[in-house]
Amino acid sequence: MSKKESAVADTSAQSSREAKAQRVAKAKRVAKAHCGHGPNKLVIAAVAGLAITAVVSELAKPAEERTWTGFVAKVVPYDFTVPTVDKIKARLWNPEGPVLGPHIFGIGWTPNFGRLAQEAKHLAEDAAAATN
Repeated sequence: MSKKESAVADTSAQSSREAKAQRVAKAKRVAKAHCGHGPNKLVIAAVAGLAITAVVSELAKPAEERTWTGFVAKVVPYDFTVPTVDKIKARLWNPEGPVLGPHIFGIGWTPNFGRLAQEAKHLAEDAAAATN
């Protein structure tokens, strides 16, 4: 390899390294800009507030009346009982249940994939019938 070819190869390798360093620096800036800013903090605060409300409402009951399941503000479900295999199956795959059900553990909703599959099947059948 001549000196000229060697210099071109060195320059090419250096520019490749510089481009990679620039991409890494940009990725770090983007990650830093999105980490913990904006609506994420609001969502975390809202969920934490709901969870605290649920726990406080349970602790306000006599010990023998605590179920650790219920609703916050009669809308948002919570379930702080230990998850079991049967509970996981019932929440994730129940074709007869609602599309969204209470979380397996915690506060909020879990998608019922059994119901979603059932709905998708009905939509496919309706689409097939409409094309015939």
